[in-house]
Amino acid sequence: MQHVVKYIRGSDQGLIFGRTDELQFLAFADASHADWQDSKSTEGVVWFFAGSPIAWSTKKYTITANSTTVAEWCVWVKSTPLAHNSVIGYYL
Repeated sequence: MQHVVKYIRGSDQGLIFGRTDELQFLAFADASHADWQDSKSTEGVVWFFAGSPIAWSTKKYTITANSTTVAEWCVWVKSTPLAHNSVIGYYL
């Protein structure tokens, strides 16, 4: 989180944390089959709980996924434990 805050302080970007009574999980993910620069797969995901981000991850792989569908599916499979661990930590 410190890296994110440091980046935002040095830019004209910002974060807005909302407040809601709705305790709902929401996730956004994206993945690429093969980037044009080096033909490697890239993925990113962010999980929200009650309107605020609780977990996020990005990764560039040293390999290329077989297809865009495989790349997209992999980001969801790998990100589920990330969100689960964040929620467990939130309630402890």
